[in-house]
Amino acid sequence: MGYLVKDAWDRSPYWQAVYFTGGRKIRKSTKCTDKGRARAVLHGFEAAEMLAATAGVTEQQIRQVMSETIARVTGRRLYDPTIAEHLSGWLKSEQETVSESTIRRYSQVARDFESFLGPRRHARLDALSKEIFLSFRDKLRAEGCSPRSVNQTLKILRRPFKLAFDEGLIQHNPIAAIKRLRGSPAVKGVFTPEQVAQLLAHAPNAEWKLLIALGYYTGARLMDLSRLTWGAIDRKARTIAFCQKKTGDALLIPIHPELFRYLDKVPAGVGRAPLLPSLAHKSGTGKSGLSMAFRKVMNAAGIDSGVARMRAGERGRSVSRLSFHSLRHTFTSELARAGVAPEIRQLLTGHRDDSSHRTYTHLELDTFRRAVAALPAAAS
Repeated sequence: MGYLVKDAWDRSPYWQAVYFTGGRKIRKSTKCTDKGRARAVLHGFEAAEMLAATAGVTEQQIRQVMSETIARVTGRRLYDPTIAEHLSGWLKSEQETVSESTIRRYSQVARDFESFLGPRRHARLDALSKEIFLSFRDKLRAEGCSPRSVNQTLKILRRPFKLAFDEGLIQHNPIAAIKRLRGSPAVKGVFTPEQVAQLLAHAPNAEWKLLIALGYYTGARLMDLSRLTWGAIDRKARTIAFCQKKTGDALLIPIHPELFRYLDKVPAGVGRAPLLPSLAHKSGTGKSGLSMAFRKVMNAAGIDSGVARMRAGERGRSVSRLSFHSLRHTFTSELARAGVAPEIRQLLTGHRDDSSHRTYTHLELDTFRRAVAALPAAAS
């Protein structure tokens, strides 16, 4: 005799039908929030299982019985999507909760996985197995993707199939059993103060000089800096305040005395006016992106980017030892060299596990100011 249960973690509003067949316990979403209707669906599931035990019955006949039961009770057909349909529905549901760049990344991963599946993408969700995901992982590695890149891809894929499991669309989540690959991260380099001075000297204009100075004197990420507004600058308090796009954390960084020189060389604005108007709307990647433009500044300054990891395979890519992100490493390295405590460096760079916004006391700000002031000047 079957029974109904609700998800103990309140991840789904629907009643779950639990029944037994052939000594196995089956759990499936009824897609009903009303218990009476859910019970009728449970009886339909049990009837389908009894039909399945009948010789000569086809899968289509069984699915038809289940679909008719759902339609009779809820007025809609049984939701039993294919792999491709589920991925499409998941992407639509994510559009209102994540950024456009994240959706693009999710969409690319979904396309790659569907391309790998080929015609199998039109199969039912329960056709997926651990072996399929392992084969996909092996294909990515054979094409040259780094362990880190493969792990990120599988992390994204876990989201739609965890959702399928939580909603009772599949009885088990095969990708949940796939472990992370081990790998050696690419070791990024740091700039010397002399090299930073060379970058500043060869920057094409005042905005680029300010962007490079911001990278060196704040340790913030490229896209966070390029999107800064004048409202983030508090000259009286000598601070820069912004939220990190990657983590959502609020940061408050003291302005290094040398950084004021570069702020004064760009036309001042107020409020939401971009600090770097000619750079604020550029992407970070691509041939016309900020990263590539910074590479050109490095070339003009005679600084070799070096190689942290060589390209391997069709989809692999080389990783440069020096890039704009290296200014972030330089910031923390110079603070460490100046004897700034690890916990202060961690707070200044936003490398924190706690994602809540932090309110700084005057004592902490004074500590931060002394820390940032310890950075050696890199005047051009």
